[in-house]
Amino acid sequence: MQCADRWRLLTNLSEAVEKLALAHRACFRDIATGQGRDEGPTARRTRSRYAAIHALQGQGVANNEIARRLNLALNIVKKYARAQRVEQLIGGPERGATLVDPFRD
Repeated sequence: MQCADRWRLLTNLSEAVEKLALAHRACFRDIATGQGRDEGPTARRTRSRYAAIHALQGQGVANNEIARRLNLALNIVKKYARAQRVEQLIGGPERGATLVDPFRD
């Protein structure tokens, strides 16, 4: 039989809540700045890379050459080249339904 005191129970609960909040931090709007998850520096970098890769592809440049010119890994260039829209890259991986779905934007 295990016995835990109140302090250990509260500590474990707070650690679990912190892990959950960190795992879903991209799901929530930053209230102080009003920014959503697709408006940060990572999204801006993704948009600029997407535009550069598709512009070079439009000129007929091969993926290997694009990777060399932009100093990116070949797999990253392939991933961006396969995407039909930049939003496919910004939104992150598709996940199943979660408990926080009703609270997303």
